[in-house]
Amino acid sequence: MFAYHPRWQAGINRQEPYAMSDATATITGNLAGDPELRHTASGRAVANFSVAVNRGHHDRQAGTWVEDDPLFVRCVLWGESAENMVESFRRGHRITVIGDLVPNSWEDKDTGKRRTSIELTARDVAGSVKFSRVKPVRVTRDGEPDGSQVQRVAAAATVSAVGASSGEPAF
Repeated sequence: MFAYHPRWQAGINRQEPYAMSDATATITGNLAGDPELRHTASGRAVANFSVAVNRGHHDRQAGTWVEDDPLFVRCVLWGESAENMVESFRRGHRITVIGDLVPNSWEDKDTGKRRTSIELTARDVAGSVKFSRVKPVRVTRDGEPDGSQVQRVAAAATVSAVGASSGEPAF
């Protein structure tokens, strides 16, 4: 099923449809391990990783916070985003993942029973600034940092700071 984003209908962004999912999820947690990058036979990059979502609740009687067992969510990310993610995040980093919940079914070799698991196919991954600093770096198509853009931003900040009478940037 395809739908159009309201901005697309207004002609503001791309005019391409995107697939709608009834099982869209957003999770925030810590990477349980370093993301693993591999490539399909056709050369498409895919990253597999797990996110530990730490849950807890407030015990009213004791007046304390009680940690529950973490929920581990298996995730997969495709394409250039997968390559960027593997270069950007490591075990323990706090991230937010937005994607679609997809069931995977298989037959258990030991018991012969049909088994099902749910995986989050990520559309986007972002670093959380709740407990650490995140420094995004725009990369060019060849994967190298775009130094010219960094230089332009630094030069603009210097010009703005010099031109401001109060000593603070003019933005």
